[in-house]
Amino acid sequence: MIAQQIINAVSLGGVYALLALGLAIVFSIVGLINFAHGELMTLSGYALLAALVFGLPFPAAVLVAVSCGALAAVAMERVAFRPMRGASVTSLLLTSFAVSSLLKVVFQNGISARPQPVAMPGWMTGAFSFGDFTIGVGPSISIVVSALALIALELFLRRTVTGTAMRAAAEDFNVVRLMGIPASRIIATAFLLSGLLAGLAAMLWVAQRASVDPLMGFTPVLKAFIAAVVGGLAACPVLSLAASCSASSKCCCRRRCRRRSHPTATPSCSRASSPCCWCGRKV
Repeated sequence: MIAQQIINAVSLGGVYALLALGLAIVFSIVGLINFAHGELMTLSGYALLAALVFGLPFPAAVLVAVSCGALAAVAMERVAFRPMRGASVTSLLLTSFAVSSLLKVVFQNGISARPQPVAMPGWMTGAFSFGDFTIGVGPSISIVVSALALIALELFLRRTVTGTAMRAAAEDFNVVRLMGIPASRIIATAFLLSGLLAGLAAMLWVAQRASVDPLMGFTPVLKAFIAAVVGGLAACPVLSLAASCSASSKCCCRRRCRRRSHPTATPSCSRASSPCCWCGRKV
């Protein structure tokens, strides 16, 4: 049972780590905590739904959805944050809240306020059994994709010219400008990476829940923000560990709620009776 909880925590922590890294990349360059980051995740989820409705194969739909998240992040920087460049931190923070609220209203009024089911391939509902514990195909994909994305991001930041320029800009942006590196390109690249990570996180989130709604990105980004603060908004390994710890607390909280509800019952038959002292849910 402990091994099962560890697998669940690593799977969910990978999603939080991707979101936390997206927040950290933008913060390190611009000094902004982009609270509209969750809406990029939601937009990618709706893009996946639209691509599947139009009949695209699932891999192509995933590619379209991740690309939409990345392009939306670049457009967000160009339209909302670039005119505010040089403004105070408070003004940037209010701008991110305004963008987040605007996109939520657009999703609710333009699409639907209710969750929309996403038809996932049948092979994603399977599971592997190893001894006494079972791991689903979805969590397995989440762990592998998260690990590959973190490795690819680390290689990009350390082995490419643009990544080196981004790390230098995180240390001293004025010196990078004096060296002739365009500031707009560095900032746009940071938002592009954050959008890619949000798109990947959205795919993993939807794969485990098979639905998308206007508030889908709020809770994951909130937990990712906590992980980013705990991790120091700096190193990839520390952020990943903080995200896994956040996911572990959530998994343990769910398990405790179910035990308090019915100690011998399965998770599907838990009923609400009293609030959990850990998460406040009715159990």
